[in-house]
Amino acid sequence: MQRLVAPTRKEIDDAHSTRKWLDIGMPSVRNLASISKVRMVIWVLLGLSSIPLHFVYNSVVFETTAANKIKFVVVAPDFFTDKNSWHFALGETVYNSTWDNDYTKLQNTLLNDQYLDRTKFENITYNDCKARYAAPFITTGSGFGVPNASQLAEWNAYSQYSSLLDFYVEASGNLDIDLFHATTNGPGISYFGRMVSALVVTGALFAYLQFNYHGTARNGFGALNTSYLIDIRLPFAQSVIPYVLLANLPQAVCSFIYLTYNGMFTCMLANREWSHYGTKRATLRVTIPSPGQRSTHFLQLPYSFSIPLLIGGVLLHWFISQSIFLARIAVYKDGVLTEPKDLLGQYQHMGKSSNAAFTGIGYSDAGMIACLTWGGIIVVFLVVVSNVMTYPKGVPLGGTNSAVISAACHFRNQEDGNYRLAEENDIASQPLKWGVTMRGGRERVGHCCFSAGEVEEPIVGHLYAGEVSKAKST
Repeated sequence: MQRLVAPTRKEIDDAHSTRKWLDIGMPSVRNLASISKVRMVIWVLLGLSSIPLHFVYNSVVFETTAANKIKFVVVAPDFFTDKNSWHFALGETVYNSTWDNDYTKLQNTLLNDQYLDRTKFENITYNDCKARYAAPFITTGSGFGVPNASQLAEWNAYSQYSSLLDFYVEASGNLDIDLFHATTNGPGISYFGRMVSALVVTGALFAYLQFNYHGTARNGFGALNTSYLIDIRLPFAQSVIPYVLLANLPQAVCSFIYLTYNGMFTCMLANREWSHYGTKRATLRVTIPSPGQRSTHFLQLPYSFSIPLLIGGVLLHWFISQSIFLARIAVYKDGVLTEPKDLLGQYQHMGKSSNAAFTGIGYSDAGMIACLTWGGIIVVFLVVVSNVMTYPKGVPLGGTNSAVISAACHFRNQEDGNYRLAEENDIASQPLKWGVTMRGGRERVGHCCFSAGEVEEPIVGHLYAGEVSKAKST
């Protein structure tokens, strides 16, 4: 696109005849009005066609997470032998103390023979239970956990095990006070142990954000979790496309910011190279070089800048993709694809759901922290470079301004005193240096331009300009 808006010599002359200047050697929008209509149309079409790519390329391939709806019950060791201590009230509702407006239902069939037939259940240890059901999305069937002892502050199946299960835990039990007294303190699923584990995991996440950890305090990079869904209602919720576009909106914004960021470095480095013509000889850098000339940079900038900027842009795009992303969940019950609303509960209104899958927008707080941190580093890098970068004295700044470049190409020497545009066959293929070709003074106007011969440094206080009739002090 930069090459399409690069002006030809005729286009520059036409612009100068109307007292306008164009950009040379950098991306420019102001050049569109001065270049040929064909190139302008191609530039516009190329720009418009590339915008949709940023909205969809990150979701061309996406994952649909399978989640199983299960029933999970925690019971005392004497559950299968002593049923007299259980007092079950039909129609009773226990409200969850962890989630507002959500509740754990007491199933009427909890104590029926279907559930009390111990051949239907597997007695597993705490470690086995944690290994099977610790993932955010459960993929195993029903199970019974029989702790050796209990140390629960509240006998609430959902609130006590919310760190293990992200969905509703249905089929919970209501225990009378005598069962509490029947248990003793000891090992089990301990609140203190979970808190210590949470602190350890949180510290590991903060120290190693580049890894995809799944902790109790932060959501890992790109990790899908029902606790990390964005509450949003889109008008065309029955289609996946709106959620794809919304999830990739930050990618498009980042691309436009990167173009501006890259353009600023291009302008700074172009002026720096331009200024060096006043201190040492160098050949011209052109798009289509002839013998004795240099070509433009492959990545628009010197490798010492282009490669770090490219890596920085790629990492920023990756951090964004791991921060906000498309979330699709397919819910299975007893191996059959089912409606996800009973499983997702309060998140149902956030996205589109059907018998196939739930579609919404997920986010990762760990990814957002990494994205903001890396974005801040990139901004600081720009500020530091712009303040530290120096420009050799002598040549007036304006290495991307066509008027400044044109003035430096009008040759006039001490002998003939006439102005002429340096012909390509004369010096365009030779090493050039910018300097004084015709001495000036406080009352006499001199001239500075590119030359293949010897040049002098301008003297402060002397006059240098173009044609005498248009000369001004500089």
